[in-house]
Amino acid sequence: MIGRRSLFGGCCALILLAALPARAEPRLGPYTTNELEAARAEYEPYLRGVFGGDLLARLPPTMRAPLGEVQLKIPTEMPAGLGTDPAFVLNVGAVPAARQIYFPLRTAVWLEEYFALTAHLERRKCPDRLTIMLMYDVMLTRSGGDGVRPPGPLGAFGLDKSVYGDAYVKDLSDKLFADTVFFLLAHELGHIARGHAGGATGIHSQIQEREADAYALDAMATIGEFPLGLAYFFTAAAMMEGGQTTHPLSGSRIDAAARALEARPRAFVGPSETNPDAWVPRLLDVARQLRLAIPLADNAQHRAEMLETAGRINFAGLRTIHEKFCPP
Repeated sequence: MIGRRSLFGGCCALILLAALPARAEPRLGPYTTNELEAARAEYEPYLRGVFGGDLLARLPPTMRAPLGEVQLKIPTEMPAGLGTDPAFVLNVGAVPAARQIYFPLRTAVWLEEYFALTAHLERRKCPDRLTIMLMYDVMLTRSGGDGVRPPGPLGAFGLDKSVYGDAYVKDLSDKLFADTVFFLLAHELGHIARGHAGGATGIHSQIQEREADAYALDAMATIGEFPLGLAYFFTAAAMMEGGQTTHPLSGSRIDAAARALEARPRAFVGPSETNPDAWVPRLLDVARQLRLAIPLADNAQHRAEMLETAGRINFAGLRTIHEKFCPP
């Protein structure tokens, strides 16, 4: 259900991943290999269009030259040795020495569904919708190890692609998805442009991540891409990364991204907008929402409490919550 790519429609920042020790029993993630391959004809041209046409072709020479010839790889899921747990749905990464970026189909399909759910809950004005989505995020990290494949974001709430029939949901979800894909690809380009080495840990990995974020945000500001989906993505990543990656998202990194938006909000508004100042409050609100994710990234106790609560609810319970509190 991807809409036409639009950089200037008006209206992720992921880690250079290093391998973790293999689990005794690999978890299942949403979507089978056959389902992902069936989606390739829709998603691969889209991802390559954003990468080559919207991003690389529009970068200024000072940002484009250090990249050289960069390749975009689109496997069904992250190859062994390059990612985390294959079931982790936010797998995106780069191999700077080879000038390669990996954007798995599983990540693309899941992100688009997640933003469709976001837009649907917004449309229904569901109370506590952020909490509802965080509960799904937590449940997803706990599932798949028993041989039962967890549902995608829409299926978890008893929804399907018919939600795109609502014009508001379709428009908002398209924009959230497009902005986030752009940011994620630009972030991975940042690792290549900065010559980062894989396998960094601790403070060194966090420095690399902030540098790649800065590169991505510079690219968005230079081109005029509005980072509408950034807060949603960072919030989900903060909740889901704990224990699944070698260098989880930090609050300081989220704060740095928020500060970058606040420093030059008008730069992120596309040149086709007749009243760019009108979009400044919206972007500042994105920065405010980003900071709401800082406790999720830094407070292990808070995540543990969410995990405990999620342990008392199954995916059928999420559907019940949706039906009760988010009526048509």
